[in-house]
Amino acid sequence: MQWYYSKNGSQLGPISAEELQSKVLSGEIAKTDLVWKDGLADWLPAGQVPELRPAVSSAPVAVSSPTPSPYQSPSAVQSASQVPSGGVLTGAPPSQGFAVASMVCGIIAVLTCCLWCLSGPLAIVAVVMGHIALSKAKAEPGRYGGKSMARTGLITGYLALALTVIFTILVAWLQTISPEKLDQMDYIPNEIREEIRRQRGVEKVRLEKSSNP
Repeated sequence: MQWYYSKNGSQLGPISAEELQSKVLSGEIAKTDLVWKDGLADWLPAGQVPELRPAVSSAPVAVSSPTPSPYQSPSAVQSASQVPSGGVLTGAPPSQGFAVASMVCGIIAVLTCCLWCLSGPLAIVAVVMGHIALSKAKAEPGRYGGKSMARTGLITGYLALALTVIFTILVAWLQTISPEKLDQMDYIPNEIREEIRRQRGVEKVRLEKSSNP
């Protein structure tokens, strides 16, 4: 698990848990310095992180910043450590545009799966952007967020692709059925019937033009 920490108003890392404990023991990181890893809801003073408490108790006393009161909020701890707004990001990293776009395209692709000419490209975009968003979040977790949205985009994107293939095969099969028998199939959605009629009309016009040059 990779950790990030704040020192003198700058965000540093990522480093391993062992490296972080070593810096705490050496006094390079004080118990009032803020630390964060993926999974934490907010940045916390090193002295309040359970994994670092043994190292904090053995570390020399730091005098660089005041000891926070146990009743202080995370914003008060940041103020005491003099972390600028442009330095350390509070809370989880912001969601990236790729993750948001992946989720939106995936949901729209599922909702429009009957229109395979629209849902297919949207599903492909959702899958591609979802993979890009996840790779960025894994490479730099302190900078990129939105993993849950990227996963949602991947799931809905792959689902829309599967539904698009199914509907394409279904329409291809229905085109082999006579119009009279097709009208008797009440369980076929009207959108699919209209699309089949349209395609048959286009094909009929094309054949008439080719036979009458």
